[in-house]
Amino acid sequence: MIQKKTYTPISCICKECGKSFVITPEEQRHFKSIGFELPKRCQDCRRIRKEAQKAAEAKEQASRETLNKEEQQKKWEADEKELEQIIKSLPFRHISVNEMEFENPSSVLVVVGNGFDLMHGVKSSYWDFQKTIGKNSLLRFYMETYLDTEDLWSNLEDSLGRLNYSMFLDSNIIDMWLDNFGAYDPDAQAADFFGAVETAIAPTFEIPRELNQRLKKWVKTLSVESLDRPFTMLQGDYKVLSFNYTEFIEDLYGARQENICYIHGCRKNRKNCKPGELILGHKPGMEDEQWDKVKLKTFKFKNPYKRYIMESALETAAREAAWYDEATTKKSSDIINNHRQFFDELSVISEVYVIGHSLSKVDYPYFREVCKETDAKWYIGYHSLDDMKRLLVFVNEMGLSKVTVFRT
Repeated sequence: MIQKKTYTPISCICKECGKSFVITPEEQRHFKSIGFELPKRCQDCRRIRKEAQKAAEAKEQASRETLNKEEQQKKWEADEKELEQIIKSLPFRHISVNEMEFENPSSVLVVVGNGFDLMHGVKSSYWDFQKTIGKNSLLRFYMETYLDTEDLWSNLEDSLGRLNYSMFLDSNIIDMWLDNFGAYDPDAQAADFFGAVETAIAPTFEIPRELNQRLKKWVKTLSVESLDRPFTMLQGDYKVLSFNYTEFIEDLYGARQENICYIHGCRKNRKNCKPGELILGHKPGMEDEQWDKVKLKTFKFKNPYKRYIMESALETAAREAAWYDEATTKKSSDIINNHRQFFDELSVISEVYVIGHSLSKVDYPYFREVCKETDAKWYIGYHSLDDMKRLLVFVNEMGLSKVTVFRT
C-alpha cells in the first residue's frame, strides 16, 4: 500500500532580506504540483521582485513601441519627400479637395471605395475586421496558415488568391487522414474515404464559408464616427459607383438610391442588391500561379490496393479543393452584366471623381467598362505614396489623358 506523503511547515531564511518565513504544507503541495522548487524568498520579497519584473517588462515594451514609432516616423518622412518629388513632376493638374466643383451634377459619376468610409471615421479596414475574429478563431488560423502571403489583412482580396494548395495535396497528410478514418480497410465505406479527404482539405471549404458569414455580421456593425464632411461638392443628381458595402454616401451626402450601383453588394436592401449578397474575392487567374507551385511528393506502397486508394484520394482532393477558387474569385464579367443597365447609362458622363478607392487591379474590369462607356475628365484622389504609385499605374493602364489628382 502506497503511503500518502505528509507535509509539515518548513522554516526558512529569506535570501533577500534575511528574515525568517514559513512555507506551509499547502504551499509545498502547490509548488510541487506545478513543478517549482520551494521559494527562497519571503512573500514580501517575492511580491517586490515580481513587481520589479513587471516594471522592467513594461519599460522594455514601451522602448520597443517608441522605437517602432520612430521607425514609422522616418518612413513617413521619407515617403513624403518621395511623394513631393512625384507631385512636382506630374504631367497633370494637382488640386485640393476644396477646389473641386461639379460642372453639371447630372453628368458626374462618383466612384467611392473603402477610403471614403475611413475618411468619415468608419472603422472599416480589414485590420478592424481582423480584430473581431479573435486570436483563437479557427478561421483566423486557417487564413494565416494556409494563405501564402505576408500582407493578409492589408490586402485581403489579393491574399485570398494565394492559397497554398501544396499544404493539402501532401501525400503524408492524405495518408494520415486515410489511416485515421480507416479508409485503407478493404471493408471501409465510401463515407470513410470521403470523410478523410474532406478533413484533409477542410480549410478550402471553411475559409470561404466562415469568412462570408463573419464579414456579413461585421459590416452590419459599421457606423460613422466623425463629424467631418469634406466633400462639399457632392450635391445634386450625380451617379455613384460604390465599392463599399455601406450606404453612407446616401446618409452623409444625399446621394439618391436610384442613382447608385453597389457593385459588390450592400448591407441593406438596395436596387438590384439584396442584403447579405456581399462580394469579396481575388482577380481571376491567380489560382493558376498557385497550382503551378504544387509538387506532389512521391509515395511508395507495396500494397497495390493501398496505392490505389492514395491515388484516388489525391485526385479527389485536387478536384474538391478547386471549389475554393470558384468561391473566392471575383467574377467581374458576370457582375458587370448584372449591372449592365447602370453602365449603359454612363454615356452622358463627362466627369468621373474617384474617392477613397485603392485602384487595386482586381477592380480594373469595372474601370475599363466606365472608360469604354464614356470619354470623361477624371479626378482621382490619393492619400499616401503607395496610393500615388498605384494611381500612376492606373492612369497608364486605362489610357487616361484628362486627369486631375487631389489628396485626401
